[in-house]
Amino acid sequence: MSDRQPEATSTPAEPAPMSAETASLLSLIDRLGSLLERSDLIELEVESGETGIVLRKPSALMPVAVAAAAAPAPAVPRPSRPTQLPPPRTPPRHR
Repeated sequence: MSDRQPEATSTPAEPAPMSAETASLLSLIDRLGSLLERSDLIELEVESGETGIVLRKPSALMPVAVAAAAAPAPAVPRPSRPTQLPPPRTPPRHR
């Protein structure tokens, strides 16, 4: 049994070869990501045939409850003094 650690190689392992179709798809994803970053959108969804992809900005993943809690409550105007109602009408008496 040896306590020696394996030595790191100076050259990284080569990635597996990529087909032209895969390279094209990754290039498209990169372009869509750039488009999303430059836009005011928080989500971008693209479908082609049976394949679909959704890209989201980190802000799109923020829980809804947190976002709702941060919204200020609408102000409800209140009268400065209590509203006075007119006295109740008394029904006329018949003789």
